[in-house]
Amino acid sequence: MAMDSSQAWPLIVWSLFTAISAALCLYGIASPSWIVSEDLEVSCGLISYCANTTEECSIPNYKYGNGTRDIPGIWWQLATWFACLGAILLLCCCVGIVATVACTKFNVNMHHFVCLGGILVFLGCIFALVGFQDMAQKRGQFTLPPDACRICGSNTKAFVLENCNIGDGLIVEIVGAILASIAACIGYASHIRP
Repeated sequence: MAMDSSQAWPLIVWSLFTAISAALCLYGIASPSWIVSEDLEVSCGLISYCANTTEECSIPNYKYGNGTRDIPGIWWQLATWFACLGAILLLCCCVGIVATVACTKFNVNMHHFVCLGGILVFLGCIFALVGFQDMAQKRGQFTLPPDACRICGSNTKAFVLENCNIGDGLIVEIVGAILASIAACIGYASHIRP
């Protein structure tokens, strides 16, 4: 079945939104600035932190360790798993969308996977916000790992930061999840029925 131009444009927009959301989510995961301290020149991300006082932090940064168990707090470990699985699924969907142009019978499933990827990334963001409670300072000062990201005030709790701000990495991750949701809707609307 040949596709006319009225069917091609929604697929192009769908694939672009999915690719952009995958790229944003992968960048957000790699970013060391999910939480930025107001008092210290320290920022923490899902898989790395930055404690550089002389120059601006850039990727790559200091890793927490060699695995997800070294990431501080169970909530941030869960956030890492969910966000990574969602981003990988979105990345796989980028390839899958190209295949749906040639083989339309799989088109109906592809936007479901884009939606699932967006949901996983969004859940990763929620777990990270709950994990704010693990970012409160124990002794009122910054220490090296394993407490490298206890950089916020002692009244920091789930969804509430004290003496810290939400960084660019978390904002980019949220935008990626929103774009994945929009991409899933566009994919559903552009579903080609044979």
